Amino acid sequence: MVSARILGSILALTGITSGVAYAYLILYTREEISILVLKVTAALIALIVGSLIAGVGIALILGWREYEEAKRRMREKGYE
Repeated sequence: MVSARILGSILALTGITSGVAYAYLILYTREEISILVLKVTAALIALIVGSLIAGVGIALILGWREYEEAKRRMREKGYE
């Protein structure tokens, strides 16, 4: 099993490396390529944010149904 310190170090190193690579792509490539990189990044961020919002919505709906079902079962058993 990987310790939290090793996992955190790997994630930090990956984040720094990808940040430097992204900055290099934006700053030191042709204008067409940097605009394309920015557009692709914006599309990926929009996709990730949309997926997170949809996931939270689905979790809330399913959780609410579970809550209502548990409340109904409690009433049937006479706990309320």
